[in-house]
Amino acid sequence: MKVQLSELRPNPFRNLKRLPLDKERVKALKRSIDETSFWENLIGRKANGSVEIAYGHHRVQALKELGYDEVDIRIGNYTDTDMVKIMSHENMGEWQHNAEFEVEVVRATLEAAESGQIDLPPVPRDTAKDCLRSVAATDRYYTADSLAKFLGWKPYKVESALNFLDAETEETIDRDTIHGLKSTQAREVVRQVKRLSKIATKARAKAIGRTLAAGMKKASGDEHEGAPFEVTMKTAREVADRLVGKVPAALRDKRIPNINQFAKSLTSFLSKVFTTRNIEKLSAIVKHVEHLDAERKRELRKELEKIAKQATKFAEELA
Repeated sequence: MKVQLSELRPNPFRNLKRLPLDKERVKALKRSIDETSFWENLIGRKANGSVEIAYGHHRVQALKELGYDEVDIRIGNYTDTDMVKIMSHENMGEWQHNAEFEVEVVRATLEAAESGQIDLPPVPRDTAKDCLRSVAATDRYYTADSLAKFLGWKPYKVESALNFLDAETEETIDRDTIHGLKSTQAREVVRQVKRLSKIATKARAKAIGRTLAAGMKKASGDEHEGAPFEVTMKTAREVADRLVGKVPAALRDKRIPNINQFAKSLTSFLSKVFTTRNIEKLSAIVKHVEHLDAERKRELRKELEKIAKQATKFAEELA
C-alpha cells in the first residue's frame, strides 16, 4: 500500500524525545538509497487516520530528506504487543548492541505494561522472590528472564537495562552517561556505580560513572571530552577504586618500588620496542606501501602517531 510520508507516525512505543534519531545513521541511509535505491520492506498499522510504522524510523527520515513523497508499506492488524515486540527486534539491525536503545525499549515496555496496553507473560509459581519485580501500580510481576523472553533478547541485556533503570531511580546515573556506549560497556559502568554508591555519596558515584563512561568511549577511539584517560572493561573496577580513593586489596601490602630501578626497567623495555628488526619491518612496509590496504595503513599510521605523541610529551616533561 502506497502511503504519503506526511501521513506516517512513529511506533507509539518508540519515544523519539528520549532517544532521537541518529543524524549520522540518516546520512548513511541517504547515501545507500542514492546508490542502490530504497528497499521497501516497512510494515505498520492504521491508527487514528494515519499509519504507525513498526520500525524503520531512520529510513523514513532519510526518504523525507531525499524528497520522496510516498513509500510502500505493508499494513497489518498489529496489536500493541506486536508493536512493542517488533520495536525490540529493531535492535538486531539499526541499533545493534546500543545500550541507550536497549534501556529505552525496556523502559517503554514496562510503561506499556503499567498502563495496561500490553500484558507481560506470567512468571512461574516457583520463581524465587528475590527475582520478582513488580509492574508499577499493578499486582503483576515479571523477572529479567520473563521480560527477555517477551522481547526476544538475551537475558543479560534485559538485566543490564533494568539495573540502569534502578540506578537512574536512585539518581546515581543518567542517560547522558551511557550515550554512545555498547551494552557491555554500559553494564560494566552501571555495575561499578552500583558498587561505589555503597561506599561513597550518590554524587561521587555518579561523577565516577561519567568518568568511566568517557574513558571507555576514548578507548574505543572517540575523543570524548572529560576523558582524562582510557578505560577498558578489564580496568574499570581498578580505575573506579582509585577515583573513589580506595586502594585495591592486591596493592595494600606492596612496598613502593625503587623509582630508579623501575625507570631502568622501563627504559630497557622501551629500547626493545624499536629494535633494528622492527625498524626493518616498518621500512619494508613503507617501501611497498602501494600494496597496503587503506584500513591497515590507517591503523598503523594512527598507532605510530599515537606513540610519537605520547613519547614526545613524556620526553618533554623529563627534560
